[in-house]
Amino acid sequence: MIFIIPHISVYNILPNLPLTALRAFEAVVRLRGFGRAAEELGVTQSSVSQHVKVVEE
Repeated sequence: MIFIIPHISVYNILPNLPLTALRAFEAVVRLRGFGRAAEELGVTQSSVSQHVKVVEE
């Protein structure tokens, strides 16, 4: 028996999610803080928070 598994890509699952929002979200999780993520990304903490909000919605 042969099973065909369709190709699933992150682009199919999250087609309208901006890459900057994903980067901000990843940095917050990895660095365990909005302030640290903002410092690493070179943006304000408010900007990071707004990007994370986009990911959550």
